[in-house]
Amino acid sequence: MAQSKRTVDRLARLEDDVGGIRQTLTGHGERFDRLDEILLEHAQRFDRIDKTLLEHAQRLDRIDERLDHIDGAIYRLHRGFTDRFEALEHRFDSLEQSLNSRLDRLLAVTLEERTRNYERLADIERRLTKVEERGR
Repeated sequence: MAQSKRTVDRLARLEDDVGGIRQTLTGHGERFDRLDEILLEHAQRFDRIDKTLLEHAQRLDRIDERLDHIDGAIYRLHRGFTDRFEALEHRFDSLEQSLNSRLDRLLAVTLEERTRNYERLADIERRLTKVEERGR
């Protein structure tokens, strides 16, 4: 009988312990349910963020393609302007050479003409001097 009383006491203590564990688990069960809800909400938020990031990445890809197109257009414009500038520079160099050549010829002709005029005037002066000396 003493052993039965100890067994009954042990069973009572076990029932109390199991009841306490049950209450603890029940309290934690509600917390676990709330944690599940929170985790589900976070997963949904992450899915939305992932979708948004994917959309932004696609937009950035399209912008990058547009920038590549613009970069190509700018390069073609730059090349075109560079080619035109080089052509104009060549034309100006040719024009400068042509003008310098013409100016050199003009200067030579002008100096030649002045020298002739000076010699003619000197010749006239000599003749006049001879005529005056004869006339005296």
